[in-house]
Formats: sequence, C-alpha cells, structure tokens
Amino acid sequence: MSREVWAGNPFPLGPNWDGEGTNFSLFSENAERVELCLFGEDGTEERIELSEKIAFNWHCYLPGVGPGQQYGYRVHGAYDPKAGARFNPAKLLIDPAFDWQDDEDVRPRTPWHETVIYEAHVKGFTKRREGVREALRGTY
Repeated sequence: MSREVWAGNPFPLGPNWDGEGTNFSLFSENAERVELCLFGEDGTEERIELSEKIAFNWHCYLPGVGPGQQYGYRVHGAYDPKAGARFNPAKLLIDPAFDWQDDEDVRPRTPWHETVIYEAHVKGFTKRREGVREALRGTY
C-alpha cells in the first residue's frame, strides 16, 4: 500500500488531528531512525519512516488518518545500557501523549519548551538524603 506522507510539523508533540489528517511528532535526541507504525483492524502493521527531524522532534503528516487509528513507534539507535542507551526497534513504543478528556480546566499549561521531565532512581535518590529516616534510606 502506498500512502501519502507529508513532512508535517515538529510541534506540538504527539498526534494532532486537524480534521483532514494527523500530524505525528516524537522527541528523541539520540535516535538514529524512527518508524511510525499504524495498525489495521486485522492486526496488520504498516511502518512509515519518519525522515523529517527538527529540534530532535521526528515528525510527519498523514492525510486521511484520524481519531481511532492505532499506532506506536519503533525507534532505532544504539543499545548500550552502561551508557544509558537502550534503543530496541523490536519493541513497540506507545506514545506518551495523555488524553485529558474532561479535565481540560486542570491540565498543566506549561509550554513544552519550558517543560523539564526529571527521572530519578528512587533507591539511589534516597540513599544519602538526610531528610529520610535511616531505616528508609535506599528503599522504595
């Protein structure tokens, strides 16, 4: 199947439907290659290579693709856990976009360019923290 794929836009992140098609954008600073995977009702998988990358956002626009389309990503890159790289295109990644539904009034309004997501290993984070009781340090 030959699908029309347009460059699209790097922002906003996630899938964004405009009534005629969907723009997909995924951030990865270290990916070497990204594939958008679309799934049919019969379970077939169609892979679309994302060749556009601006500001580490891999993106494309797919005319005719809209709400209800099942999708994921396969991200290619180095696999070196000791260096923190764990790319594995055999794993299907779900999009981290969140559907706020009726919670629009409590949605964070921090723009993505001002957002910082910090990941911490709880055990290591609490091991030497003085504000945590000695018996609890280094535990979950």
